[in-house]
Amino acid sequence: MVVAIVSLIFATTSSFAGITGSVHDFSTQGWSAGRICTVCHTPHNASQTIAAAPLWNHKVTTATYTLYTSPTMDETTVQPLGISKLCLSCHDGTLAVDSFGDQTGSTFISGEANIGTDLSNDHPISVSWTHQTIVGFGPQCTNCHDQIGEDPSKFVLPFYKYAGGPAKIECSSCHDPHNNGPPNEKLLRMSNNGSALCLTCHNR
Repeated sequence: MVVAIVSLIFATTSSFAGITGSVHDFSTQGWSAGRICTVCHTPHNASQTIAAAPLWNHKVTTATYTLYTSPTMDETTVQPLGISKLCLSCHDGTLAVDSFGDQTGSTFISGEANIGTDLSNDHPISVSWTHQTIVGFGPQCTNCHDQIGEDPSKFVLPFYKYAGGPAKIECSSCHDPHNNGPPNEKLLRMSNNGSALCLTCHNR
């Protein structure tokens, strides 16, 4: 428990520094009351809808999605889970960005940031990285991950572990919601120049 609390403190400090001025900094919007974090997070009475959600304050989507399929993909696709569902609570366009706390908002995402509920043309999310159980931790894993157990905060591109199942690839495996980099970088955890981010996993 102590480790979890310390990790949260450090994560909060660095995230606050990174989110200022980013596309997720809504502090200039009248409905945010000038607060940066409150749209997504709250220190008290947080939502328990998604297990292990980080003190979640935003309404959570109940949408059903059309999923990506491919005959070349071994992994089984499922409806979005965990942290991806938190992202989709704004980015699928079914809930307003300012629907947080006790309020129902009216400001919806538009343009390419609204990916909708049809995910059939998007990289699959909430899919298991089954190769870890087939071959163990081998050379093909080290392009993306350090051998440090199941702490996703230490991974170059994090996987997310849920109780009773293998680690999964989620939206925030590639995107950092607290990133204040250039808008054209799409909050990516690393540059994708020359497909560098994609090739960390797909160069096999």
